[in-house]
Amino acid sequence: PRFPLDQFILANLKGAVPAPASTAQDWLQRTARDLTGLPPDPALRAAFEQTLLTDGEEAAMRDEALDELLASPAFGEHMATIWLQHARYSDYLAPDLPNGQWPYRDWVVGAFNANLPLDQFLTDQLAGDLLPNPTRDQLLATAFNRLQPLGPTHSNSTQDNAAKRAESFARTMLGLDLRCAKCHEHPYDPLTPADYSALLSFFDGI
Repeated sequence: PRFPLDQFILANLKGAVPAPASTAQDWLQRTARDLTGLPPDPALRAAFEQTLLTDGEEAAMRDEALDELLASPAFGEHMATIWLQHARYSDYLAPDLPNGQWPYRDWVVGAFNANLPLDQFLTDQLAGDLLPNPTRDQLLATAFNRLQPLGPTHSNSTQDNAAKRAESFARTMLGLDLRCAKCHEHPYDPLTPADYSALLSFFDGI
């Protein structure tokens, strides 16, 4: 064990032998994929390995690699992909019908690349238009509340759209799945149909 948390992990391995420590090259490969969704850039890999050979300062070398990966446009694109999936964004409303909400997608990418604080990231999307003197970006961020399927195969009723907004808000910002409470008391969380209706009322007038 190198850290206190490792003691708990080791205790639960039930006699299994831990894997050996990863090499510096493995660390770079995994970190690049975690942060950007891509293998490390050849130039970054070459600089990383050269620094390892000449200096041997692995901690400083890792810090430099992290800074470069976090500064990459691919970082925001990768993180935005995860968020947009939960927010129900799609580039297309139908196979041959592009979605005109792509500026919201670009705003999300930019927010991650600019390291926008989480509270501001969520506030701007939930109620950016209600802030004092909202900026164009804050108004654009509220497209989060308009990301529901449209078209002849989907219901476009006010009630249905409000329900989709409430469920999307709960899933992305509260970490809760409200759908069970739409019809009955939730089997796992302390949520009731009354809670569902109360939350839905906030989104009913959008």
